[in-house]
Amino acid sequence: MKIISKLFVAMSLVLLCACSTIGEYMMADEITGFQWRPMYVANLDGVSEPPNNETDFGPVYISFSKGEDGLDVRGMSGCNIFNGGLAFKGLNDVEFTKMLSTRRMGKYAAYEDKFLSALNSTNYMVLENGILYFCKKSDDGSSMVVLKFCRGKKI
Repeated sequence: MKIISKLFVAMSLVLLCACSTIGEYMMADEITGFQWRPMYVANLDGVSEPPNNETDFGPVYISFSKGEDGLDVRGMSGCNIFNGGLAFKGLNDVEFTKMLSTRRMGKYAAYEDKFLSALNSTNYMVLENGILYFCKKSDDGSSMVVLKFCRGKKI
């Protein structure tokens, strides 16, 4: 019985390690090539959302493409275009890097502040049933969803 238990633990560790690498690439492959449209932004607190996620400058979205050091990120946050990078730090643990944004004013500036703040706090991503969840995971292991996206048009 002890041999079976040790074998089970050893196989579980091998699978866990293998899945962390596979998981990163699988998620990268599954999220690239689409405009992801926001379904939820944390802490809006009565801030007006663009109707149907449309702004004067185009739809609110985030997209990913393969880059040199992970994924390249670009999108529209309400009034401004943003871009940067996304690095995988482990299975689903992520870091947005070198994020830049234009500085136009618009009627959805308050929404944009909330959207970009939620994006900036994201350190964990999950893709489940075609929904992309951006989460903030705390040091104590708890997490909360800060953004939720559905797959939009193919790019």
